[in-house]
Amino acid sequence: MGTQTGQLDPPGLAPPGKRVEFDVREIAEIRDGLVSRIRIVVDMMDVMRQLGMFPARGSQGERAIALMQRLQAKLVRRR
Repeated sequence: MGTQTGQLDPPGLAPPGKRVEFDVREIAEIRDGLVSRIRIVVDMMDVMRQLGMFPARGSQGERAIALMQRLQAKLVRRR
């Protein structure tokens, strides 16, 4: 849980000051009994939805974005 108070980079979005709650997955790589690397994975789509930067799941806005993405993919495949 946290509150976005600073700019979100990328893409440089202004802070709305909203509280968000999200799951974090940590993936640890261990070599010779010691942690050699840690990867932190966050569902940024969920975070952006909570901050009001992306339409709600199942909304008309989300469906419109999905439609545009599918059309773009068709155009790319035709080239």
